[in-house]
Amino acid sequence: HGLTMLWDWSDSVMNVVMFVPIGFCFQLTRPAGVALSWTRVLLVGAALSGGIEIAQLFEATRFTSLVDVATNSGGALIGAALYQVV
Repeated sequence: HGLTMLWDWSDSVMNVVMFVPIGFCFQLTRPAGVALSWTRVLLVGAALSGGIEIAQLFEATRFTSLVDVATNSGGALIGAALYQVV
């Protein structure tokens, strides 16, 4: 219980995939014609992921990981980039 730096590829890939819709939906909420703010997308992804990781501190069977915050934030950025492509 607590902070861990353990990770594996499948967990990291799933964290990225799980947050792609967050970045995509964040861009959907922006007014038309407003430029993509990578910083805002990164902060939203990190804030949501950080909240999840803090909540896991109180779960006996879960571990908090900074790697999860980084991969989740990266997933949000990928989702925002996909919105730009679409």
